[in-house]
Amino acid sequence: AAKAKQKLKLLGLSETQIQRIEKSSTVTNTIIITSPIDGFIRFSTEPASQDEMKPSSKIGGMNAAAESQITSSDQIREGAYITKGQTLFVVNDTRQVWVILSVGIDSQTELKKGSLIILYPEGQADSINARIDLVEPIYQDKQRFAQARIYLDNQERKLKINSLVRSKFLIQTDALTIPLSSVYDLGSRKIVWVKTDTTSTGIGLFEPRTVMTGMSSNNLIEIINGLQGDEEIALNAGYMLDSESILNDK
Repeated sequence: AAKAKQKLKLLGLSETQIQRIEKSSTVTNTIIITSPIDGFIRFSTEPASQDEMKPSSKIGGMNAAAESQITSSDQIREGAYITKGQTLFVVNDTRQVWVILSVGIDSQTELKKGSLIILYPEGQADSINARIDLVEPIYQDKQRFAQARIYLDNQERKLKINSLVRSKFLIQTDALTIPLSSVYDLGSRKIVWVKTDTTSTGIGLFEPRTVMTGMSSNNLIEIINGLQGDEEIALNAGYMLDSESILNDK
């Protein structure tokens, strides 16, 4: 009796089910096995491999070739025969989820593993503070962008599969940042107008300067090179636009 109980436990039966079998005076041909994993069941769309379709010895009175006719794309039905080791379906466990973000060219310079980020999941009021776990460059339709991947715990199942997520990158506090409106983007380079002098009437004199920028967030953009923290710049670069001054900029 002890060996029979142990065998039933190895098959996946709970203690309650085993006790019910002991007390029952009838024979049952079916049993319910509860999986320790929960989530969404996904049936593969791939057909059975050639090895799965090869005939083999008889198992349990049925030819294994007939059993292998159940391909991975078929949903398992009651009464169907299966083979030992055959994958019936895949369970997507949502206790941990991935967030995949598509990041534009402007934010790639400082996009690194471990970068701080704020996530705003669809349908939730609360934001999530996280760090980037993986950055993978992707090329598609001649437009380069990057995919950032974040792994999140989802024990309470609040995050839903295939839901949309917005994000904001957090610029390091020691970085030099200026208002996004102060930078004029020419495509190949970016220009800011730096104050060089003041007229006798108090009007500021500005000259254009090429700068190297990094990440942008919350209407601020990081300056990597070309500008000092104590220099004064124009707030709205668009108002300072002058084609001749841009051409003369070095």
